Amino acid sequence: MVEKVRTLGIRIRYLTLDGGFFSIDTMRFLKESGLKKYILHMPSTRKVKKMRLSDGMRFKYRTNHHHHQRRELEQVSFDVVVAYDRTKDYYYLMATNMPSLYKSSTLLKLYNRRWGIETSYRMCNQFLIRTTSKKYIVRLFYYLFACLIYNAWVTYNEQNIPVIVVQMKLSLLWFVLNDNYMLEYA
Repeated sequence: MVEKVRTLGIRIRYLTLDGGFFSIDTMRFLKESGLKKYILHMPSTRKVKKMRLSDGMRFKYRTNHHHHQRRELEQVSFDVVVAYDRTKDYYYLMATNMPSLYKSSTLLKLYNRRWGIETSYRMCNQFLIRTTSKKYIVRLFYYLFACLIYNAWVTYNEQNIPVIVVQMKLSLLWFVLNDNYMLEYA
């Protein structure tokens, strides 16, 4: 995906990844990809749980080949920054290659920006038309249409006009499309 974005000419300032993506293979890819800045939420390990964590703490982490069935060459080392979130009373472990001039609070703010994207995908799914069709073109159209409706809703809400959305059911899309077209692809 990173290479695809680069081929489109889009410059990646920094990349943030959720803890679900954390693995030795992901860390190796991030190192080899040449990304200048990345932040990856690192799940706590037995090794880290034994440490006394404090906000702003930075340390080198190396995967332990004795606990994994990987050879020494397959192991990865990376920096870990501890960031304390006061609102959740939680210590985040951030695997990163960002220079030490970035404070833990800054890394946490950058990491938390990804929520806007995740929320928009979740909200877009609320506008999704339910279908049992297995046809790719129909499902793609429904998803793109849901994204269009969601973006119109967001634009409308940004104008500070109060809007109450109870639940939009877009199953009555038939009036927009020609019945023959839908019957052909459904």
